[in-house]
Amino acid sequence: MYVVCGAGAIGGVVAAMLAKAGLQVALLARGANEERIRAQGLRLRTPTEDVVVMVPTVTSLRELGPAPGTVALLAVKSQDTFGLARELAQVIGAGCPVVCLQNGVDNERTAARFFDNVYATAVMAPNAYLRPGEFEAYSSPVPGVLEHGRYCGGSDEQLAKLAADLGTAGFESHVVPDVMAVKYGKLLTNLGNAVEVVCGPPARNGPLTSAAQDEGRACLDRAGIAYRHSSAWSALVMPRQIGGLERAGSSTWQSIERGRSTETDYLNGEIVMIARRAGARAPINAELQRLVASVEARPETVGTHDEAEVLARALAVAQEPNEPTGPTGPETAKECRCADIQF
Repeated sequence: MYVVCGAGAIGGVVAAMLAKAGLQVALLARGANEERIRAQGLRLRTPTEDVVVMVPTVTSLRELGPAPGTVALLAVKSQDTFGLARELAQVIGAGCPVVCLQNGVDNERTAARFFDNVYATAVMAPNAYLRPGEFEAYSSPVPGVLEHGRYCGGSDEQLAKLAADLGTAGFESHVVPDVMAVKYGKLLTNLGNAVEVVCGPPARNGPLTSAAQDEGRACLDRAGIAYRHSSAWSALVMPRQIGGLERAGSSTWQSIERGRSTETDYLNGEIVMIARRAGARAPINAELQRLVASVEARPETVGTHDEAEVLARALAVAQEPNEPTGPTGPETAKECRCADIQF
C-alpha cells in the first residue's frame, strides 16, 4: 500500500491518480482538507476532466500502525520533513521504503537519518491546491514527469515497482541513474519561485530569476555538484487551462495564498548554504530568501517589490569584497558516497 504523506498540490494529485488506477493508497491529511476529502471525496480537475475520487484518509500515522508492504510517499514541504520522518519511523519502522516527492535536495538527506531505503523523485508537475479537497493538474495529456532513483545509488525491485505503478497511474514515470543531479537541476528551476512571490508572476521569467539561476549554477559548479535539466520536462509537461484559467502560481506562491510558510529556505537558502560552505556568497538568492521571509510575515506585500531594485541591491552586495573561508572545488565531494552530500 502507498501512503501519501501530505495532501498538497503534489500529494493530492498523486493520491487521486493512484486511486483512479485501482492501486491501494491512503492519504495523510489534516484539518478542513481531510474533512472535505473524507466526507465528499477528492475533487481532481484537469484540462480534460473534472472528477471526484474516493481516497481513504488518515489524520495521524498512528492510525496505520505497523503495516508490512507500506511504501511512504513524502509530499510535505521541506521544513516539515524531519518531524514527519521521525514519526513515520516510530510508527512503521526503519524498513519502510520512503520516496521523497519533494522540491529541494535536503529531504532525502533527512529521511536517511531514519530509513534504510530512501528514494528520490524529481517531480515536474504544474499542479495547484488552493481550496480544501480540490486539486488541479494543469499538464495534459501527461499530468507530470516523475524521475526516480535510489538516494545513494544502485537499483532494486522496489524502485522498478514504484516507477511502474506511477506510470500505471498516468504519469510519465521512469528510473534515472543520476536522480540527485536531476533534483539539483529542478532546484535551479525553483529559484524563480521566490521571485514570483517577491515581485509578482510577470517577473518569474525575467532578469532577476535569470540572475538567481546563474548564481545557483556558479555555486554548484564551485562546489563540484552535478546537475542537469531533464529533457522530458519540456517535451512532455504541457500546461493548459482548466475552465479557461491558467495555473495561479508556483507552489511557493500557493503557500502564501493559503497563509502557510514557504520552503524558500530549502530552495534559495540551499544555494546560499552551498556558497557559504564553499567559502563564497550567493547575494541574489540570499536577498530573495530574506524578502520571502518578510512576505510570509506580511502576506499583503506579496508581489509588490520592484524587480530592478531587488536585483540592484543584491548586485551591490556582490561587489563587496569577500575572503574565502572554507573548502572549494570538486575535491570536497570525492570523500562522500552520496552525490549531494558535499562537505
